Amino acid sequence: MLFKDSLVSMMEITVNEWFCHYFENEEKIVQLKSFLQAILNGCDKIVIKRNSPLAKKLRRISKKSQNWKPKQKKLVKYFWAIFMRNQNKCLILDDSEMDKLPEELLKRSPQEDKYLVHTAYNTETKLIVTTDRKLQMALEGSIITVKLVDQFIEKYIKEHPMHK
Repeated sequence: MLFKDSLVSMMEITVNEWFCHYFENEEKIVQLKSFLQAILNGCDKIVIKRNSPLAKKLRRISKKSQNWKPKQKKLVKYFWAIFMRNQNKCLILDDSEMDKLPEELLKRSPQEDKYLVHTAYNTETKLIVTTDRKLQMALEGSIITVKLVDQFIEKYIKEHPMHK
């Protein structure tokens, strides 16, 4: 498992587009805020590939959030200030520093998720947190661990106290 009983002392958590949708969803924003706070209080990192579909959506959200409700706008600003500009909390990978994705993973990965699998493959943890059950099934038994977001975040928040 990837939590307390893990030998990995730091988790590098590769996220996909659900992350952006949670910023926009008033019901999910509380959970996202708790998740980010738990990461901030620990030694884990979010991992994003530079110029990926996710990175582009995050930039659009940053601009779009100027017209959002204060709670959502504040969390977007917090994310950019505390995570995106902090290499201790957000690992941004460039193509030039990434190893090539092995053929087996290339074949198993849905086309729209190849960038995500490539990103996770280039981390120590090799973890993707997603809402995509199809991706989870495609990578089952591979070197990449795929966790569904709702179960992962709930357990992560419980096992990573917010206040130290």
